[in-house]
Amino acid sequence: LTGAGDSRTDILINGSGNVFFVVPEPESVLLLGLGLAGMGFVSRRRKNG
Repeated sequence: LTGAGDSRTDILINGSGNVFFVVPEPESVLLLGLGLAGMGFVSRRRKNG
């Protein structure tokens, strides 16, 4: 990771092709966590449906 002073948002792509935005702000991390949880919830509902 680059320093917290970097204004650019780093994008990491894991082996599954999922994209994670790495940002230094705790608020952004929380929002990202909520977003990922929401997408997982929707995916689960679609599979069950």
